[in-house]
Amino acid sequence: MRSMGSKFLIWNKVSVVFGLLVLILMTLCTVPSKVQAKTNETPPLPNVYHTKVMAIKVNAPQLKIIEGTSQQLYYQVLPTTAWNTKVTFSSSDKKVVSVDSKGVMKGLKPGRAIITISSTDGSGVRSRITVDVTKTISKVKNIAHRGIVTEAPENTMAAFRIAGRILGD
Repeated sequence: MRSMGSKFLIWNKVSVVFGLLVLILMTLCTVPSKVQAKTNETPPLPNVYHTKVMAIKVNAPQLKIIEGTSQQLYYQVLPTTAWNTKVTFSSSDKKVVSVDSKGVMKGLKPGRAIITISSTDGSGVRSRITVDVTKTISKVKNIAHRGIVTEAPENTMAAFRIAGRILGD
């Protein structure tokens, strides 16, 4: 009987040691409640949502417009994932070219001005466009098949009469 009791006692000691090891491992592997509570919170937004403007790409660095006409400025704010893509527009000479808050510029008088597109997110990114305003196009004389006229089309009765006077018909 004694041998049976000693085997049981040894087996009992092994199971107690094994149980203690399991308990120690479980204790070491569990996360404290304060840390665990933090992991259940919503993680902060990735930095991609707080990206600042890196560049403003314009369709052309130099434009020509005719006095009295309007033209839309075309641009792209990069990266496209920037959190604030709003921009402002300004003209170096408001007597030559005016520009509104939507980027529509108007040629007021012949000359040259620089339009600046600036980001409003605090990044300091700017892009500049040189604008040349030219005078209104004057009437161009068209050549009719029998003479020179100032009205088109060339096959009107007025064109034939003018051509007849020039040629002496």
